Amino acid sequence: MSSCVARQPIFNKSLNIYGYELLYRDNSSSSGYTGADGDMATSETIANTFHEIGVERVTGGKRAFVNFTEKLLLSNVATILPRHILIIEILENILPTPEILETCAKLRKQGYKLALDDFIFEPQFLPLLNVADIIKVDFLSTPMRVINKYAAVLKNKDIILLAEKVESQDIFDQAMEMGFSLFQGYFFSKPAIVEASERQLSPLKLNCLELIRLSHDPNVNFERISSVIKRDVALSYRLFRVVNSAFFGLSYSIQNVKQALTFLGMNEVKKWITLISLAEMTEGKPDELIRISLIRGRFLEILGSSLNRVSNLEDLYLLGIMSLIDAIMDMELSEILGMMHISPNITGPLITRSGLYGELLSLVIHYEKSEWDEALALADKYKITESTLNNAYLAAVDWASIY
Repeated sequence: MSSCVARQPIFNKSLNIYGYELLYRDNSSSSGYTGADGDMATSETIANTFHEIGVERVTGGKRAFVNFTEKLLLSNVATILPRHILIIEILENILPTPEILETCAKLRKQGYKLALDDFIFEPQFLPLLNVADIIKVDFLSTPMRVINKYAAVLKNKDIILLAEKVESQDIFDQAMEMGFSLFQGYFFSKPAIVEASERQLSPLKLNCLELIRLSHDPNVNFERISSVIKRDVALSYRLFRVVNSAFFGLSYSIQNVKQALTFLGMNEVKKWITLISLAEMTEGKPDELIRISLIRGRFLEILGSSLNRVSNLEDLYLLGIMSLIDAIMDMELSEILGMMHISPNITGPLITRSGLYGELLSLVIHYEKSEWDEALALADKYKITESTLNNAYLAAVDWASIY
């Protein structure tokens, strides 16, 4: 059974990755499966992801939050999955019957962690609190006064509170104050815009923007790039880390900058400089911003290589890499692009999301957010198969993991 899988990050208080919720689309969604057949299709999809794809490949060894229906919970599908990775999400419509409570208690005794998804603070669901390790609370659909009331009560229980659908920095701050320690949502990928009159770009960020400009100068050469890298210890370290990584599988170690540049080639060097420059600008930001930028860039590059209409894969890579630059720098995208001399092939699609490049970027973002209908509609427009999409995404996740 072919399937698509995406992941949504879950952060701790320090904005480091705690785990990912795995989001699936399997063939049952378009084949008329219902009831028990749907549960069977979903169980096969989960098993395929964990055993064929490899869940550690998808999550980078972090925790994997997976939704379980009542039938999946009672069928003991969870016990064939690794307890050190899996967190079982009990869906909000599952009632705490004696059979459910007994199953949950057994799973916890076997070392599995259980999370209550979109938990509703109503009397009939309260018995589930006795078998839960994590409670997920939807900050979009639950009134803040209700969250505040129950968060205060649950502070004294041995339960982790996870704020779900956190879409702004203000909501993140409020959740922190209420005692939540895990956070899920897209708050981290949105810029906190500061007026130009109140903002002063640091010399580091200005240097990084200059490096990006330099790396995409058509007249740049190895000597010029090499001189920049040699003056920067961080650049040199990251360059050696990349070329000597297991990803390239070299039988020898590269020790000098010129050798490293020659090995990678000019196009790859330009990519790494852009990436490293962005990474240097993310102080105080979650590493996931760079990770997602990398995945988008590589995802676009792989998709582009399957299309005859793409003439410059390097532009597609940079398009993905630059797609979160506003969140990284907390500036309007148009203002950032005005400070840089980047090809209109990139700046136009970044702003308008139109044309081939813009629509491919939209496809990648829809896939990333598990907006399957929108992603597959765009894929169909460009005759990209579902299998190609999934393989490209997983390859991009693999590629980004070396950083």
